[in-house]
Amino acid sequence: MLSKLSSYRLWHSPRSQKGIAFFCGILGAGALAPLYILPLLVPAFCCVLWLMSESSTSGSSFWIGWWFGFGYFMTGLYWIAFALGVDLDRFVWMIPFSLFGLPALLAFFIAPVFALTSAFKFEREGRLILFAVLWTVFEWLRGHLFTGFPWNLIGYCWMNFPSVAQSLSIFGAYGLGFLTILWASAPILWPRWRSISGIYVLFLGFALFGMWRLHTAQVEMVPNLTLRLVQPSIPQRLKWSKEHMEENFRTLLTLTKMPPCPSPVVYIWPESATPFFLANDAVRRLALARSLSPRGMLLTGTTRGIRSSRDELKLWNSLIAVDEEGNLAGVYDKSHLVPFGEYIPFHSLFSGIIHKVTSGSIDYSAGSGLQTVTVPGVPSFSPLICYEVIFPGAVKSDQGPAPEWLLNITNDAWYGRTSGPYQHLDIARARAIEEGLPLVRVGNNGISAVIDPYGRVLNKLELDKRGVLDVKLPKPLSNHTIYFYYGDKALLLILFIALAFIGLCRRSCKINC
Repeated sequence: MLSKLSSYRLWHSPRSQKGIAFFCGILGAGALAPLYILPLLVPAFCCVLWLMSESSTSGSSFWIGWWFGFGYFMTGLYWIAFALGVDLDRFVWMIPFSLFGLPALLAFFIAPVFALTSAFKFEREGRLILFAVLWTVFEWLRGHLFTGFPWNLIGYCWMNFPSVAQSLSIFGAYGLGFLTILWASAPILWPRWRSISGIYVLFLGFALFGMWRLHTAQVEMVPNLTLRLVQPSIPQRLKWSKEHMEENFRTLLTLTKMPPCPSPVVYIWPESATPFFLANDAVRRLALARSLSPRGMLLTGTTRGIRSSRDELKLWNSLIAVDEEGNLAGVYDKSHLVPFGEYIPFHSLFSGIIHKVTSGSIDYSAGSGLQTVTVPGVPSFSPLICYEVIFPGAVKSDQGPAPEWLLNITNDAWYGRTSGPYQHLDIARARAIEEGLPLVRVGNNGISAVIDPYGRVLNKLELDKRGVLDVKLPKPLSNHTIYFYYGDKALLLILFIALAFIGLCRRSCKINC
């Protein structure tokens, strides 16, 4: 009797419930890259949902959800602190905020899910579906409010399981998250086997769809074109060093000229590959052009700067195209900037107190928006610089012609050998499946890769490896995906059907009662 009483007090103590919820959040993050321990999601969600059902008020459920979110984000985003270690003297004071403060803020996108679910007294099936709907809604809000940060959406846990990941082509990452919550939480309905079986049959149907999609997949390559992905793997502490500037540039040129070098070639350098304003420097562009093969084209990340009439310097994080004669053939300026990384929000308020993590004291300016870039000899593409690739449904312009491929240049050297670069690669793969477009990813230290329209990595250079990758460019799908055309509108339809099902369950319960 005393043992049962102690156990009851343990599970019903507010402090114990928060600790258990925090641990469940840690377990949930273990299902993401690079671990992919999917079975952890089942005890994580079933346990925390049981805690929610045992809580007496919506307020207590709110804090159970917050502690779950805190554990989930703290474990999944620990790698952000590594970026601050590049200049430890300046940013050591920000490490506690990145490790604990950011997860604490993001947890407020999960806490209301628990509080609102607890507030509605539905049957268990209705409550579980409502929880999945609310989780999906608040993930969507996290991806859009305050510039958005949809990193580690729960649906990304399936990126190591291609058949399930194909569902992204229908309803995107948020929709796959809805399906994931149902799959992971279904055992909480025990012993209602009919309901549990129904959820798993639904999940199996989407998995079989993915298997069929991959079985019938036929990917052709763009003829007479070779891409050379250049991965210089320059340590972040040396990347912006004035003493190493010329050495870093020579490293890029040496890799660019490595034999064999078929023609024509599109050379691709990573984000901010050149520490100087290459777009403004005709002499360097001409010297660079001598390293290109005949009819060659270079796509590279660089900082672009222009002085105004008042001698004020404006900066852009850009991608430029340089042809074999050293001329500028195209320019794209990053439009979705990283808060505190590339600019300081409310700069006038925090000026002199908080400094951006990237080099220099001048904030970057945002470009005019996504665009489809067309340069001679290269299929039209949508450029995505660094974390612009993390936004579902926002990787191509709504204006003009549709792109034939996606190009993601990045610099993940900030994060060392942490889970960050692996998660970033998975996110890029998800965009390829959603849009039905091949994606080429080039990182300073990796992971550089060519990804087909089904999210499969065809070739890659591993993390921290210096070298080049000569590859063919896959063609886009001849028939675009549902998500390509409708984006998150397909998600709205799924959520509407789920809410209608909740209403039917509630009506049936009232009649039977």
